Amino acid sequence: MLLNIKYKELYNIIKKYKGGLYNMNAKGHAIIGAACGAMVGATLNAVSPEFLDVGNKTNTALYMVSVIKCTAGAVIGALIVDIDTKKSKASQFFVKVLLALIWAYVAISILNIGFLNNLLKDYYYEISTHTVIVSFAILCTLGKLSPHRQFTHKVVGTTVFCIVAYYLFEQATAIGFMVGYISHILLDKTTKAGLKFFDIKLPLQDSRGNVKINL
Repeated sequence: MLLNIKYKELYNIIKKYKGGLYNMNAKGHAIIGAACGAMVGATLNAVSPEFLDVGNKTNTALYMVSVIKCTAGAVIGALIVDIDTKKSKASQFFVKVLLALIWAYVAISILNIGFLNNLLKDYYYEISTHTVIVSFAILCTLGKLSPHRQFTHKVVGTTVFCIVAYYLFEQATAIGFMVGYISHILLDKTTKAGLKFFDIKLPLQDSRGNVKINL
């Protein structure tokens, strides 16, 4: 049903309801991120099916797979922003996620699992897989150690995370990641505290620009 809601209408709903489902917590971010990812995936498929490698609009199976990939990427992107808070699910399961990524990479490399392999790009012609995965792990580590609503919530962190996601995931998943990440930022801007997105904050910097490690 959310696919039929226009982007502006969805934003107004989010802005109106600041409690319950639309409270700025992991569940709310994941649901709204997934909705935005699904809408973007469906829209791209409808407007330009070749963009997400669907081939044509009549290929229902590929159409649904690309939308699912975009939605999954959006959920990851929406949750990863709050890796800098101990209260978020992203932070609580940070170590498990890193271990899962490492073992997933091992499985992809050794067993050549088709489904997992399709989620990641083929780097042989562009950039090494090791470099991208390590870069993502380092970013997550820096994000986790940074004060809440600083590096991961600012323009520098957002840009770097989205760039690494572009090289890490295949196209539909990468686009979803970016959509989910940005949806999180927009949602946080609707809170009473607001969010100064364009403040330049490097990893480990607090609101005053001092180095602070969030353990």
